[in-house]
Amino acid sequence: MLAAMTWYASYRQRTAYNLPMPPLKSPYYEQQHAAINDLYQQARVLNLATLPQASVDEMARRYHIAIPESYVCRQVDQAVLCVRSSIGYPCVLKIVAPTLLHRSDIGAVITDINNEIELREGFNHLEALIREHHIVDGAICVQKCVECGLPLIVGATRDPNFGTILLFGSGGIYAELLGDVARCVAPLERGAMLDMILATRIAPILKGARGQQPIDLQRIIDILKAIEYLMQDYDFIQSIDINPLLASPQDICAVDIKIALQ
Repeated sequence: MLAAMTWYASYRQRTAYNLPMPPLKSPYYEQQHAAINDLYQQARVLNLATLPQASVDEMARRYHIAIPESYVCRQVDQAVLCVRSSIGYPCVLKIVAPTLLHRSDIGAVITDINNEIELREGFNHLEALIREHHIVDGAICVQKCVECGLPLIVGATRDPNFGTILLFGSGGIYAELLGDVARCVAPLERGAMLDMILATRIAPILKGARGQQPIDLQRIIDILKAIEYLMQDYDFIQSIDINPLLASPQDICAVDIKIALQ
């Protein structure tokens, strides 16, 4: 109920009180727009509904969204080389494909891979899943393992009536079942983003419940602001979904990002 009231209040502020609109483009736009438009054009040529993983990662880096080191690999030897030369163990393997929305439904993520034998076995298993489920343009991403954190979901969607709607809440594979999310109509000042975070049931845990160290909420707001900027700068983006965003007192990292195109 509180999350719904927060969403409605933000909408009323924009419509009833005629608050000033933000600048047309974000501070990142001038330096980054040419490269990001190139990524979009590449996806458009292929008639893709979502950006490929490598393009998503590039876009995230350009807008200062922290992501784990990762590489999309077509062959197992390529994955082995990436881990040996850069990522190291433990690592994660996951299937990436424009049409694959929920990896956990088919077991398309393998975590805590600790050696080359496990890496090769896991890679072969995911290749079999790609064939079994007829996943078009499926590839396998090898990713640096992120230390444990609280799973959050952050994102945005473009609504035909309300414009950009930002989202924050409890994430992970049970995000839809938990339904602990707050939504607000963008644009938002940082203080309003903080209110949105505090409107969720997970907020007391973020603030350090039961003697745990608190998580820096300003760093979560930085991610929300970057998402808002991306939606503001590029009208070809229909939605951005980060789930999970792993948050700990030491670090905040966007482990899985999906960007859908208009």
